[in-house]
Amino acid sequence: MTHDGQRTTSTVRSAIVRIATRYAGLLAAAVVLAALAVATVSGMRSAPDVDRSSGPDPATVLLPADLPPLRLLPRQPEPVVREPEADPDERCEEALRAWVNENDNTVVVRVQQCRSFEWAAYQQALVLDDGRRIHADLTAAADIPFGVEMVTRQAVNDVPASAVVVVARRGNYVLQTTTLSDEAHLAEDVAVNRAVAQQQWSRLVGQPGTGVHPPVSGTLLARTGQTLALLLLGLYAATNLVGWARNAARGTRAVSGTPVDSPRVRWHDVSGRSARLAAAARGRFWLIVLLMAASQALPLPTPAKAALLGVAPLFYSLGRRHTPGERELWGRHAPSQVRTERNRATAMAWFVLSGALLVLGLLSLLAPAMLLQVGSTEEVGPGGRWHPTVMADGPHGWRLVPVHLLVADLLAVSVILLWASGFLYRLARRRSALDAPRKLEADTRAPIIFLRNFSDDEGTIRTSPMTRKAAVDKLGLIQFERFEEILVRYLSVYGPVIAVNNPNSRRAPLGAARESLAHDDWQKAIGERIDSCTMIVVAAAPEADTPGLRWELEQIVERGALARTVLVVPPYPASQVVPRWRRFLTMGTRFDVPDSTTEYADRILLLTNGHDGVWDSYHGRQRTDWAYAVALAAAAEGVIARSSGQPPGGGRDGAEQVDIADREV
Repeated sequence: MTHDGQRTTSTVRSAIVRIATRYAGLLAAAVVLAALAVATVSGMRSAPDVDRSSGPDPATVLLPADLPPLRLLPRQPEPVVREPEADPDERCEEALRAWVNENDNTVVVRVQQCRSFEWAAYQQALVLDDGRRIHADLTAAADIPFGVEMVTRQAVNDVPASAVVVVARRGNYVLQTTTLSDEAHLAEDVAVNRAVAQQQWSRLVGQPGTGVHPPVSGTLLARTGQTLALLLLGLYAATNLVGWARNAARGTRAVSGTPVDSPRVRWHDVSGRSARLAAAARGRFWLIVLLMAASQALPLPTPAKAALLGVAPLFYSLGRRHTPGERELWGRHAPSQVRTERNRATAMAWFVLSGALLVLGLLSLLAPAMLLQVGSTEEVGPGGRWHPTVMADGPHGWRLVPVHLLVADLLAVSVILLWASGFLYRLARRRSALDAPRKLEADTRAPIIFLRNFSDDEGTIRTSPMTRKAAVDKLGLIQFERFEEILVRYLSVYGPVIAVNNPNSRRAPLGAARESLAHDDWQKAIGERIDSCTMIVVAAAPEADTPGLRWELEQIVERGALARTVLVVPPYPASQVVPRWRRFLTMGTRFDVPDSTTEYADRILLLTNGHDGVWDSYHGRQRTDWAYAVALAAAAEGVIARSSGQPPGGGRDGAEQVDIADREV
């Protein structure tokens, strides 16, 4: 294979790896959703057949008045038909007929037909509940599936008396036969009552079944609130766990030892302060989530729950004590990300929609929370299948899905809604993002120029949600952002950040304000930007040695801008950082960065050239967003101080300027 062929193969392989890395989360989510869809369809197809047939009205199926074999005398020729007024879905029509047997005891047959199969099962359960409450003897009714025979003994006017009851259900019919008896004729009356029940049973249609107790609304809602709180905590815990695992799998943690100062390099460890800031921000985030969960879980009055929800927004914005540098970044100090002069109406529409999806996503957790509680009731049988009466009550497909799969489906819907809210918010930001000319017109401070290889634009980093501006972005499920966005977030307080737009990009990504330059004029424009900017930020771990970036590095030295330059090493895996750093040293030989830094390249976050010509290297054990925040703040304030002719750190020498990295939170 020729050298050009090897280079092409390597480029294609790198592109495939880059795309796979960028969309790994989406691919994994697609696989999970596909597996869930297959399981759901399989669960529906394997659902047992349910008889939804409904027979004639109760008066039609009721036993006739004349029953010669049983020698019963009818009390009246026509049955008693009742149509009680109630909820249309729960209303039951009933027909009754009464006889007198040879022992002069009354035999009554009652047939109910309910519009709801589940309500019929509930009526069946109520009769059995009454029998248990009065301590009746309950046995299985002969030749009647799921039928129950009850015998009660009690005294009426000090005379021993008994009642024999058979209750059963077939489809949406509820059958109840009752015979009032005395001790002397109890055995005979039991036999007659049983025979009447068997004859009436044979005239009914439908699938036999057991009784069902629907969950009590008050108890269900109280327990649902607790389950909702657990789901909310579990959702954010799982999201953060997945984000942590993905970040750990990248292998960005440094493996080299702690460096020591040398005549040409001062090393400043930001690990301590960045860890404290990260812990404080993490605590605020979980405090918000806990307040939201507590508002649902605790048995408090509605005003108290509303008050808890009202307290949560007080912690949405980080304060002055959480600022990594001398200047405050958060809350009202952060620039608007949506309300700009570009595409305001469209961007606001996407923003409002993203907020609506966030609320809908959080509220949609109610459905799986309620299902988890219903799953412990009689409405759900073995294997997580709905009770046949629930499945028979309608043709709705969800009734055929096992409850555990239905919970998983609804949780997936909630996750999709919450993820979509963050996605739409980012779309709103992209629609309203200003290009470089408009950005410089709106912000008249000297700009910060960001130089990099276009192939390095897709690098991402796991970020703290509390460093984002909008609540939609904080409570969404997005864990990773493009590294360039982090640079802009922490550098915008020092000036507008601009960059050259990739000519192959259809739409500028989030991050630095883009400037589209003609091929013939880009070098002149970059040269002018280098001369006029307050700071130059260079992505100093390029994937490839490109003529464009090499020329830009040469211009920084030739134009005397090295003191205003910040070399940033993006959060690549430790195994990639060393070869990338060596490539940069080869490209920027005139920067005269000591080769000894290569030994600790996996720790380096960024470097600046101090006022005394010594390189200041900011490093940390891990490449977290807070580590970069602290390092960028210290480096930027040093660069700005040198540019203004002031000693770094307001009179402190170069070695002391980075004490900002060790301030207490």
